[in-house]
Amino acid sequence: MGSKKLSVEFVKFGDRFRQLKRDDTKALYVRENPVSGKVYGYEVIKVSRHKEDSYIGGRKVASAGDERYPSTNEFGSSAWNIVSIERAESKYNSI
Repeated sequence: MGSKKLSVEFVKFGDRFRQLKRDDTKALYVRENPVSGKVYGYEVIKVSRHKEDSYIGGRKVASAGDERYPSTNEFGSSAWNIVSIERAESKYNSI
């Protein structure tokens, strides 16, 4: 069985994140209101992987090699929140 890929769409912090583009090493998501569709900005991320199996309460929640979205403290080095689509695409193309 192969490793788990990043979700194309998910909800976090009450906002919907939709993947607009990606390749093997990076992805671009739009962050928007799930009800109105209002766009709050864009997130450009470096795709990373779990280094080992992860467990919560004894239950396995991720396997080594599964892709993962960067954590909050990785913003600025592996992920960037950008207001405009033009700047987000420029950052995406530069990493």
